[in-house]
Amino acid sequence: DDANRALELLVDPDVRQFCRRAVEAVQHGEPADVPAWLNDCSDETRLAIGSAVMDGRWDKIENVALALRTLVVRLERSRLEAEIALAKRQREEALAKGDEEEARANSKREMELIRSKLGLVN
Repeated sequence: DDANRALELLVDPDVRQFCRRAVEAVQHGEPADVPAWLNDCSDETRLAIGSAVMDGRWDKIENVALALRTLVVRLERSRLEAEIALAKRQREEALAKGDEEEARANSKREMELIRSKLGLVN
C-alpha cells in the first residue's frame, strides 16, 4: 500500500512520525488532529510541516490516491539518488585506494541503481 511505502521511504524521524499518525488516523476513521501531531515535532519540523499542511493546498487535492502515488515515486527517486551518490563516492574512494575490485563492485551497484531509477514511473 502506498501510504505504508511512503512511511518506509521518509528519512526524517519527525516527518515520518507525523505521517504515521496521519495514516493511522485515516485508517481508523479518526479526525485529523494536525495541531496535536505537530506538537510532537521539533520546532524546525513543526514550522515546515505546519506551513505546508495548514495553507489549504491539501484541501484542493481531488485524487488523493494519485497524489500519494506521486509522492511515493518522488520519495523512491530521492532514495535512489542518495544511494547512487553513495555508490559513486565509494567507487571513487576505492579507486583512490587502488582497490579495483571494490571499485568495480561499487560501479556495478551504481549502474543497478541508475537502472532502477530509470524504471520508475515519471
